[in-house]
Amino acid sequence: MKKDTKSTNNGTPKNTITADQFINVAGKTKITHLVHIGQADVLVNLEVGEEVYLQIKKRRVEVRTVNNEYIGALPDDISKRLIFFLEMKSTYSCYIKAATKNSVDVFIKEQFKTPKAQLYLSFPQNIQDDLKAMMHTSPPEADSVDSETDEGAPKDPDAQLEGTEDQVDESPNEQATNDTEQDSEYEEEHLEEHEEATDLETLAQAMEDEDDYMPGFHRIHEDEDE
Repeated sequence: MKKDTKSTNNGTPKNTITADQFINVAGKTKITHLVHIGQADVLVNLEVGEEVYLQIKKRRVEVRTVNNEYIGALPDDISKRLIFFLEMKSTYSCYIKAATKNSVDVFIKEQFKTPKAQLYLSFPQNIQDDLKAMMHTSPPEADSVDSETDEGAPKDPDAQLEGTEDQVDESPNEQATNDTEQDSEYEEEHLEEHEEATDLETLAQAMEDEDDYMPGFHRIHEDEDE
C-alpha cells in the first residue's frame, strides 16, 4: 500500500513510501542519527523514504546515495557492530527517516543474516554491553574450523622449526661420529686378521724348520743306541 509519493522535477516518482517501510522489529531494525555529516547541498536533496546504502570505510560504516554521494557515518558503536555482520556477508537495507541541511536520521533494517551470525541480534537493546560480549566471542562455526586447524597444525611452529634446525645441525656430527666408529671397527677387524695371518705364517715356518731339523736329531739318537 502506498502512503506517499515524491516526484522529481520531470514528474517521475522519486521515492515511494509504503505503510510497513518504517515498522520497528525488535532486534532487526534501528533508527539512528548520522555523525560526520556531508555537504549541505547533498543533504537538502534527500527525501524521506529514499533508499541509501551502507559502505564500510576503515573502522566506520558510511551512508551514501545511489550516486555514491557521501551523506554521513553511523555512530561508532553501531558501525563496529554492523561491520561484524557485513563482513560475514549479512545484508541490510537503509532509508532516510528525516533530513535537513544540518542533520540526518536513517532507518536500518536487517534483510539477511548469515548462519555464522545467527547467534547474535543485529540491534539488541543494549548495544554497548552486547558488543563487548560479541567481540570477545567468535561464531561457533569459526571456532570449529579454528580448532580443527589447531589439531592438525603444530602448536608451536617456532619450536618445531628450531627442532628441525637442531636436527640439521646435529646430523653431520652424528654422521661423522658413526663414520669414525665404523672405521675403527674396520681397522680392528683387519688388524686381527693380519695378526692371525702372521701367526699362521710363523707357525708354518716353524713346522718346516722342525722337519728340517728332526732327521738329524733322529740320526744322532740312533748312533748313540748303537
